[in-house]
Amino acid sequence: MQTLDLDAPILPGHGAAGLMLGESAARLPAPVPTGRRHESAGRKCHDFGAVLAWVRDGIIEQITLLPPYRGRIGSGSIGLGSTLREVSHELGPLLEDEHDYLVVEGMPGLSFETGMWRGVPGCETVEENLDANVTEIHVWRP
Repeated sequence: MQTLDLDAPILPGHGAAGLMLGESAARLPAPVPTGRRHESAGRKCHDFGAVLAWVRDGIIEQITLLPPYRGRIGSGSIGLGSTLREVSHELGPLLEDEHDYLVVEGMPGLSFETGMWRGVPGCETVEENLDANVTEIHVWRP
């Protein structure tokens, strides 16, 4: 069994929390009882509180990071709680993909969620919400 590291670097397209995308879910520790239920089109979620490991056919295919995860992206300063302004300044321009996730242009395998946005509902822009804080980080295979 593997122990999760809430300070481990976030590696876009590769892994986080000491977990690597593509590795066997058999190495995962026992999930914690959070009371949350997660299901998604043939994927099973292993819920560890601050880390969700999404598994399909016994293989980790996505990692979601939630507070109190403390790791940062690569060797930089961006992590949970960072503002979109900080993300775009350090990593590059942010775009909304076809799933309404925020992604960094030219950096596959990484997406962000934030709290509520300001602006006209359905027409909010990243530029209007640069002070929004990152509340979730998703690491996935591009």
